[in-house]
Amino acid sequence: MSFRKTTRLKLFLFAVLCAFLVQDGIAQQLQTSTSAAQDLKAYAKHYNQKNVNKRATRRSSNTLVWPGGVNPFNSYNADKGSYKEWNNYFYKEAQAVIKNRPTNKNLRSNVITEIEGDNESSNDTQATAQSISNFGSGADQINRVTIQGGLTQLTPPEFTIDSITPTEDNGSIPLANFLTFDDKFTTITGSTAIGDGPHGSSGTATGDNDFYGVTLKASELVEFRAFATDSSLVNPLVVLFNEQGQIIDFDAAPTPTTFLRFIAPVDGNYFFGLYDFETVIVVNGGLVDPLNSGTGAGVGVEGNYDFAVSFYGETETDFYSFQLEKGDVFGVAVAALSNSTARLFFPNGQQAVGTSAFGNRFIEGSPLPLNGQTTFSYIAPENGTYTISISGNFGPYSADIVSSRPGLEINKGQKQYIYLDFTGADFKQRDFFNVPDSVAVGDPELDKERFLSPFGDFLENWGIRDTRGNRLRLAFEATRVVRENLEKDFIESGLNPNFDVEIISDYGSDLLGERIPDFLERAGIPYGKMIIGGTVEESGIQTIGIANAIDPGNYSLTDEAIFLMDIISSDNPNSAVSLNNVPLADGVSIEDLIVEVVGNITSHEIGHYLGNFHTSVQNNVFSIMDEGGPIISQAGVFPGGAFGDANTVNMEYARDIYSLREFFEVEGIDLTDVNTAFALSSVSADRQKSEFSQDLKALEDMVLAELYQKIPVAAYSYPNPQSISETSELVFSTTIRGNATVILYDLQGRKVQTLFNGLMNDGESKVITLDPAKYNLKSGIYMYSIKTPEGETNHKIAIR
Repeated sequence: MSFRKTTRLKLFLFAVLCAFLVQDGIAQQLQTSTSAAQDLKAYAKHYNQKNVNKRATRRSSNTLVWPGGVNPFNSYNADKGSYKEWNNYFYKEAQAVIKNRPTNKNLRSNVITEIEGDNESSNDTQATAQSISNFGSGADQINRVTIQGGLTQLTPPEFTIDSITPTEDNGSIPLANFLTFDDKFTTITGSTAIGDGPHGSSGTATGDNDFYGVTLKASELVEFRAFATDSSLVNPLVVLFNEQGQIIDFDAAPTPTTFLRFIAPVDGNYFFGLYDFETVIVVNGGLVDPLNSGTGAGVGVEGNYDFAVSFYGETETDFYSFQLEKGDVFGVAVAALSNSTARLFFPNGQQAVGTSAFGNRFIEGSPLPLNGQTTFSYIAPENGTYTISISGNFGPYSADIVSSRPGLEINKGQKQYIYLDFTGADFKQRDFFNVPDSVAVGDPELDKERFLSPFGDFLENWGIRDTRGNRLRLAFEATRVVRENLEKDFIESGLNPNFDVEIISDYGSDLLGERIPDFLERAGIPYGKMIIGGTVEESGIQTIGIANAIDPGNYSLTDEAIFLMDIISSDNPNSAVSLNNVPLADGVSIEDLIVEVVGNITSHEIGHYLGNFHTSVQNNVFSIMDEGGPIISQAGVFPGGAFGDANTVNMEYARDIYSLREFFEVEGIDLTDVNTAFALSSVSADRQKSEFSQDLKALEDMVLAELYQKIPVAAYSYPNPQSISETSELVFSTTIRGNATVILYDLQGRKVQTLFNGLMNDGESKVITLDPAKYNLKSGIYMYSIKTPEGETNHKIAIR
């Protein structure tokens, strides 16, 4: 490999860099390299599924194309598509609509300029952050500020251009051509080919690829770009590896250019592998061993390409501080010419969130900024001085920051209604996902008219008789779990004094299934919907559950989600996601498990459209928003445990780290409790129940009366199982006037306490509160003996 030194040139990179912003690589920590490998594999799988018997074809890097696989950010236990491909889609979608987006009249804007000059360091720490005054969500404050700043220097630096002639065989990490940078702001260029090595079509024909190595210190920035020459049909694909051959990042698309930016997390050697797209994605279906040259499955396309590797040196960070009030929805969008990472810090200095990716989504009515490659949002958990940092290396940037109150506080008098549909529903993917008519025109899957079968159709898969009474009863109890997660827990937490939500269920009743949507629509009431039923085949989506949006601050009240039943009711004995395979503690039934998990996953999908991203399932924190894994995680069961045992956890919207696959830094914390509490922050002058709510209650009571008639001695306890530190409620009823008693026994049949002894009228329901501390109860199974004039029944309650 030979070098040729050229004269020192002024390299204006603005136009070149802008051409690659859409394909910005997301540098990840080494510990997430396995996730990057899985993401590339998912991309290859779904690309080939969409392009069966087709050669890889070129398209513009700006083309808006519906990605392959299931959106991994919004789904639970899905056949996930590539996170990078979906993230790029959301970026392109946002840029396509932002040009025509009307000005939000609720936002008062201002522009500030960074006080730090070229090569100065006046705002490079939290302690020396530049203060932004009068920023916030208050009526007299500026709630959109555009920061005009620069990293290291505002003007483009002079780059030294070196050129090399690559040598073969360089088809693996041990054989890589190493690139040496004498100083920062150096670019090394070269011209070579895919196919000129010993494993091209004229050699072993196992497939040629080229590797280039760089040595970096922590926080140093390097960029790799490759272009197919005019006469070449190669679509270059670049993959970044560490020395062990683990994938850190990649850029894959059937385009004539490829581009990655990377900031080294630690000192070390890193390797850019340059491949032909069709060879990797179509012929091999993924990467082969990067440590051994010539291990591919064949040749796709060969041809010439040029490459340029730019070294910037150590990155700089700018800090800005401002005031936020508890419940403020904060958003940032950074547009820059060099790689940028944005982070938010709590008043105590701890990192709240950080990303280099496009984290915001286009939501109609949302004020969150979208005009940048790096975006995120966060809801402030307390009043105080917050700090944001912007990291990169060179050149100017523009950062829009926004502070807004949640959607329901801005639109006073509105409330979030959520309809739980257990009765089946018409479904079309294009409508559900709000896919523009200009995208995937004529796609038979997106445009197919479908019907999702009702929840009750799956009862027999769990060994439960499919009767009207069982449908009503299990849907009723699952609804209670959802109401505990989304109402009771938040009311008791006191996180948001303006918390309010109306959860409406049809309980699997066809009557309510018809009347509720008609009732809401005739009244002009916007509502969110949650469909509980259907199958993968019926929906055309390979998932257990998916929401159509992630809407921090809840600015859209009409979002939807689905929760499919076939996979979790499978009779496959090897399935880790079927409820039929979850171990049960003594005295706990499959019905207890069903209502708990159905309620929790329903809450998970609703949580997405209330603004929550996934939390990590790879730790001991049980959160409703945990990403997909074995189904026991949504039952609150530790590995090796059984549902209902003493260690079973009551699931809730917990504070946890973000999913490590969704481009958030591990140092952040996902406050799903705060996000949800303020998503449901209804402000109204009249806090009394509306006539509308009373009419809905009358409809519900009519169906529940039918349920009580179907089951003469109706008894439900909630939550069940309950933790030893909380209370639960037993609900029972009778249709005959007379004396009734409720006695609690332990599992050995010993009487614990008489909980009720009194007269009940016909059609009356009673609610009994069970407090374990009051009766000195320990963890275990207990039995209610309920006697009414209609008869006697027993009902289990598990305390853990």
